[in-house]
Amino acid sequence: MPSPLKRLVTPALGAGASDHVWSIEEIVNLLAWESLMLKWEELKSDSSFKVYRAKVPGGWIVFTYWADKAGSVFYPDPNHQWDGTSN
Repeated sequence: MPSPLKRLVTPALGAGASDHVWSIEEIVNLLAWESLMLKWEELKSDSSFKVYRAKVPGGWIVFTYWADKAGSVFYPDPNHQWDGTSN
């Protein structure tokens, strides 16, 4: 089964592209990067993690970090009803 990236990139580049082994530089250059101005809101957390969210179309980008570790995720919420808390 082809990788998700291969299924995404191959149709855009046409026949023969599926046999190519892509470097990270080639992949980055294929993507249309756009500079965004996000308004980050810090969320309260009961741990030592810092948690932020930014409203984007269709939901939220949630960013967390602690010491030298970080991660982000898209949280689908089309109507932006999430109040930033968890149960």
